[in-house]
Amino acid sequence: MEEHAREASEVSAPPPPGRTVWDNMRDVVLAPSATFEDVRARPRWLVPLLVIMAATLVTSFVMLPLYTELQRAGVMARGEMSDEQREQALQAMETFKYVGLVAGPILVAVFTALFSLLFWGWAAISGAREPTYKIAFTALIYTGVIQILQAVAQAIVVTVKGAEQVAREGGPPTFGLALFMERGDMPALLWGFLANINFFSIWGAIVLAIAGVHAMRMGKGAAWGFAIFLWLIGGLFLAFSPGG
Repeated sequence: MEEHAREASEVSAPPPPGRTVWDNMRDVVLAPSATFEDVRARPRWLVPLLVIMAATLVTSFVMLPLYTELQRAGVMARGEMSDEQREQALQAMETFKYVGLVAGPILVAVFTALFSLLFWGWAAISGAREPTYKIAFTALIYTGVIQILQAVAQAIVVTVKGAEQVAREGGPPTFGLALFMERGDMPALLWGFLANINFFSIWGAIVLAIAGVHAMRMGKGAAWGFAIFLWLIGGLFLAFSPGG
């Protein structure tokens, strides 16, 4: 009884006073429970969302040559296209590549908003104490810091190796099991889930589970259930992404 009471007290402890958004973004890495306790008490979403969107824009700009190489390789591999059709496709890619660059941060915001609805609903169904969409949205924005760290690591690899070399190796590294495997004729879904067994996806799932417990007041089982669910969704994205 005393142990359960102590655990409940720790989860319900008020956040330290005077925490800034920058403190919270730092502590997603260093002390995520402190970040998500503050999110529970003060769900400030605008500044962290703008920071995540700006970081997405910068890393996407660095990765743009790689994405161009992957798309070019995909066009050239389509045997049913004529030379004229290939040329038109390549010209269209060159024309609209910066549209895609700008769309990246917007899609981050849209997908965060959509998955926040799932997070909120999952918390409500699991019996969490007074879950709100604003808290769910803010918490998911902060978990995006882990994806930004992965994007930064990938951008460093592309900068060091060069876009052409990374494209020949199959696309941006995920820093996990895929480093030790050859895809060959492996089905896309199987490859996506195996590639998603990596340092950053596992770290992100852990942080998301902590967000479920401390920000949304979910039970540990429900929080881990949602974290695993989103991890599976990440595997689907990898399966059908360029170079995946």
